[in-house]
Amino acid sequence: MVETLRVGVEWAQNLSTIPKVLISSVLILLCGLAIIVLWQKPPETVPEKEAPGSTNQTGYAASSGQSGGVNAGLYINQAPPVTEQQKAEALLSLQSEIEELAEFPNRQDLPAPRTLLEQASTIKLPHQLFIIVNRYYKSTILAVPKVGRELYAFKTLYYNYENAEYDFEINTTVTIGTLVNVEFKQAWALYFQYFLLRAAGLSQKQIIEGGNFLNYSITWDGAEKIYSELISKSTIADAVKENLSRRDSVMRAANGIIDTYKGP
Repeated sequence: MVETLRVGVEWAQNLSTIPKVLISSVLILLCGLAIIVLWQKPPETVPEKEAPGSTNQTGYAASSGQSGGVNAGLYINQAPPVTEQQKAEALLSLQSEIEELAEFPNRQDLPAPRTLLEQASTIKLPHQLFIIVNRYYKSTILAVPKVGRELYAFKTLYYNYENAEYDFEINTTVTIGTLVNVEFKQAWALYFQYFLLRAAGLSQKQIIEGGNFLNYSITWDGAEKIYSELISKSTIADAVKENLSRRDSVMRAANGIIDTYKGP
């Protein structure tokens, strides 16, 4: 643009005095206007707001601005279903998911559980059932025929179990860090993995036969020593028993719900 202006001015200077001044002024004015136009930002488009509870283009309800517990993408409907159509659609969706789980209870456990105890469990049904019901509101869950109340009670039971186990694993892993010389948290996690397997009832021999997962110069005897120190603490031993008991409870509850739902 600057080069064009320079050439235009030089061309105008070769004309007679009066036209030269006039044409140079016009060229400068036109180039200046072109620069201003090019530098202007295009006007921003503001998306149209949707009323809370209305259905957007993705088929989900628009967020109603709730705080605490309701995050975008967590619930099937980001706002509780209000109309009869919304209620029917939410209930049908939940029932379809339960029926699919009942048909394929040993499918891959996705998303992955957040605690080691859940991951170590060979029975994935309870976690999968929780993943399903955790995306629906209370009113929808209670409306499920035959098992509505049990299903909502299960959601609460599993929620408490998972959070208690998560806190226990974090706190115990930090405690392990005070008992060992290794400063890496990854190493503390390996000590905890061995501890959890032993606390769940496996012998050292059974754990070794399952494959060597140790690293950072950790030995089986060293891991056994840390296990003995931890399990001797009454607070840790009691927490282990409580969390294992909760695990058994969620398993029984999940199996009972699926059996009742599939029954006549």
